[in-house]
Parts: sequence; C-alpha cells; structure tokens
Amino acid sequence: MDKLIEKYRQIIKNVLSEYINIDYAYGNIKNEAIFDDVNNRYIILSLGWQKNKRIHGCLIHVEISKPCAS
Repeated sequence: MDKLIEKYRQIIKNVLSEYINIDYAYGNIKNEAIFDDVNNRYIILSLGWQKNKRIHGCLIHVEISKPCAS
C-alpha cells in the first residue's frame, strides 16, 4: 500500500507542478504549490492582484485517502 501511495504522490506532484508555471494574461497573479506528504494533501493557490482587487484562492485541491477497512 505504501508504494502505491508514494506512486500517487509523485504523479500528483508532477501534474500539479505544471500549473505553477502558467502565467495569467491579466493581473499580477501567480500560482503557488503546497505539497503536504504527511497528510497527503496537495494544493495550488492563486495569489496576487488584479487591478486593485486582491486575488487569493484555491485553484486545485487533491487529497489521497486510504481505503476504509470493511
């Protein structure tokens, strides 16, 4: 199970890492990656300014959960 979770972690990190390099056509907005391997949570946040409006929001949120025992 641990090898499978580690494989999922790496796939998620590889895919989400592409998003931090995407530039917005307007505003001074950047995407920031937050990778939490301890809790298996992976987030891309959009941060910055568009004119005089503050931009701060979750663009992508992925969480790996272990299957429940039946």
